[in-house]
Amino acid sequence: LETPGARASIPETASGRLELARSLASADNPLTARVIVNRVWGHLFGRGIVASPDNFGATGQAPTHPGLLDNLALEFMAADWSIKSLIRQLVNTRSYQMGTGFVESSFERDPQNELLWRMPPRRLDAEALRDAMLFVSGELDTRRPRGSVVGDNAGLRLNVSQINEPDEYRSVYLPILRDALPESLALFDASDPNLVSGQREETNVPGQALYLMNNRFVIEQAEALAGRLLAGESSQRDRVASAFLMCYSRSASQQEIEAAEGFLRRFEMAAGGREGKRPEEARRLALSSFCQSLFASAEFRYLN
Repeated sequence: LETPGARASIPETASGRLELARSLASADNPLTARVIVNRVWGHLFGRGIVASPDNFGATGQAPTHPGLLDNLALEFMAADWSIKSLIRQLVNTRSYQMGTGFVESSFERDPQNELLWRMPPRRLDAEALRDAMLFVSGELDTRRPRGSVVGDNAGLRLNVSQINEPDEYRSVYLPILRDALPESLALFDASDPNLVSGQREETNVPGQALYLMNNRFVIEQAEALAGRLLAGESSQRDRVASAFLMCYSRSASQQEIEAAEGFLRRFEMAAGGREGKRPEEARRLALSSFCQSLFASAEFRYLN
């Protein structure tokens, strides 16, 4: 409200919801704009100007750059509360475009990186990690599904295992139950649908590594990527180079290519000797295991 403690004028025939909404999104109430700006900043930089995005009160953390937060909030309101304009403004800044390289002198002065002397490495969200595996394997289906197991079983008791059935749709279309999340999201810190959360937790637990090693969905995407490489490249060296380019968006070094070729060669010999695989089967199995190791690597799961 414009005057603290003043009562809003609400017509007798109205519920007051519209008046409350107008008050919250008013230029005379800068808290809403500051909260929105802080959440967008936190999503882009990994940490908000206020590190406790759900708590701007006395028990929350103080902003590291209060003047910057206020200025961004004012510009956000002046731009008609356009989140697209805000994102465009932030990603064009020098701070956003900085690399993640470690600088010892800067670390000694600011170990928490509160002054943003580098872009902090950030792990992919659970949804983005799953979509990335589908994308590089060539299996991603960008179409919108016609429904989900939740809708198909409306009014019936839904078996939780049904939401973990593998499919190729984007993660945004996965079925979400209030008391259960698909395993591919739950293990990698997707938000709890029962709670309002301004920032996701980021854990590093054994279950994540075991999922990337043993889950059927991950293995199938690795096999699909291996098939894509075998169909597109004629030599192991070219397959390794293409795998690095697709998974890491960079060229492989000479040392990485040689190490990968050595792994593939030893794997094929072991598969052909102990397991009696035919040469083409051993080659595909070796390449699938190599692709799965790329999926499980830190470089695939983190933004640098």
